[in-house]
Amino acid sequence: MKVTKQIEYEYKNAPIPGGGYVTGFVYHQTQPGILYARTDIGGTYRYEKDGECWESLIKHVTQKDLSETYPIALALDEKYPERLYIVSGITQNGYGVFSISEDYGQTFTYKKVPTVVHGNMPGRGTGYRLVVDKKDSNTLYFASQKGGLWKTSDRGDTWERLSLEEDYTTCVWVSDDSQTIVVGTAGYTTRVDDTLRRHSLYVSYDAGVSFEKLMMPENVIVKDCKMNGLVASRYDYDGKYLYVTMNVTGRYNYIVDMGYSCDTGDMIGGKVIRYYFEDGRIAGYDDITPDYSGRLTTEYVDHGFGGICSCKSKPGLLVCSTLCIEANCSETVYISEDYGNTWRVSLCGLEVGGIHFRTSYMLPKYNGNHSLLHWLSDVKIDPFNPNKLWFNSGTGVFTTDALLSENPAYHDWCDGIEETVHLNVYAPLSGDVQLVDIVGDLGGFAFRDLDKPCDNSFDDENGNRYITCINADLSDANSDVAVITARGNWTGKTKGGLIRTVDGFKTFQRIPMPFNIGGKIAEQLHVIEKPNVNAGWVA
Repeated sequence: MKVTKQIEYEYKNAPIPGGGYVTGFVYHQTQPGILYARTDIGGTYRYEKDGECWESLIKHVTQKDLSETYPIALALDEKYPERLYIVSGITQNGYGVFSISEDYGQTFTYKKVPTVVHGNMPGRGTGYRLVVDKKDSNTLYFASQKGGLWKTSDRGDTWERLSLEEDYTTCVWVSDDSQTIVVGTAGYTTRVDDTLRRHSLYVSYDAGVSFEKLMMPENVIVKDCKMNGLVASRYDYDGKYLYVTMNVTGRYNYIVDMGYSCDTGDMIGGKVIRYYFEDGRIAGYDDITPDYSGRLTTEYVDHGFGGICSCKSKPGLLVCSTLCIEANCSETVYISEDYGNTWRVSLCGLEVGGIHFRTSYMLPKYNGNHSLLHWLSDVKIDPFNPNKLWFNSGTGVFTTDALLSENPAYHDWCDGIEETVHLNVYAPLSGDVQLVDIVGDLGGFAFRDLDKPCDNSFDDENGNRYITCINADLSDANSDVAVITARGNWTGKTKGGLIRTVDGFKTFQRIPMPFNIGGKIAEQLHVIEKPNVNAGWVA
């Protein structure tokens, strides 16, 4: 009898790391060392302090149901540190998945949220969307993307939609006594017309029975903006003030109904607002918006504001970030130590604050000699260590252990986070390249060692990256030669079309387009040169 030996294979990821949009964090406020992050397409992660790495909480997910890979909200219970709540989902299901863990995300039980949820849908960069009532651990509130404000009093067994008239919500805050509820919205359901939102902040003083408009800054009309009107994006409460960041949809935003986050990379007219209280009610607000230098300004700014966070162990400490800023091609982090009365710049581009990239493809020399920071929509200070700060980006997460110093020395720390879209893979027949990985956003990687990240993704001679390659074709006769379809990057510094390598994916040159063909073909060839347009397939 012939005996066939069965070969055992070991599967593991080809490390990139990071790669995608990490949409938010949540720290536990009473138990040190508990930190989670959510991503738009890569599920939820827990930070393992001992190993200094991020642990994926969706290793059990299969193709049968990908709902947990698209989280839109995380919540923790201050009374029960081991509890983790996640709302995630896929649009076509028509409902959200409510995941409940009693062991820090090791295992989950599941219930449903009766409204559409998708972690990669517009509005993904706002928060907090899910909160636990501090007086009653069985009660949670959920600010949905398209279905209004919801409440459960039995940990997700049943849900009721509260009376708020807006469908598109962004965040919800509940006071310690459970009576005051503030809700951020997109102001779209009640919009004036297709170019102007209405009010976007509402408050309830009767535990959600009724809502009224909360005072907020007046809208500034920008003539070339497709959708005017301020939208409340994120908030923070330090026990004294309620802080809110607000934004206007950018001029170039192609999403107008739900374009209230950085989803198309364009925000303007940002505001940072500080609400104060009298006799248990919100009595008014101060405009504490910083300008480029950190001075307070009431003038219109040509960018948005993303995250904002205080620190319970250092009263008065406050950090906020820009969102979709164009100056220096990089987001800016501001720090205040007096509740936002004064600000100073903590991080800006490569010039202020010191940013150091551990991951090779993030280095400035591979990004047009600029910092690649973008979509900085959330910042979180460790509640027990005011020097420790995390912030997100469209390409992973960053941190510092010296926030209060003059040179915080920020650095990326994506260890364990792998959030890229892999479109095609190839194995050359010869040469030192073991795997060619064609990916979304980052273009592609040529792995010479599958146990460590590549030096760089595909870029031009000036270090400007191509993004979202669709496919490649490699020569069987000479594995050093390949041609790739690539998108131009968001800044327009690279153009979409065909790129070629003749040295085994070390350098790339763009192949001129055959515009002389004329007619509709030539028209389409011009179209694919534009940013964010797929360049098609090549053989």
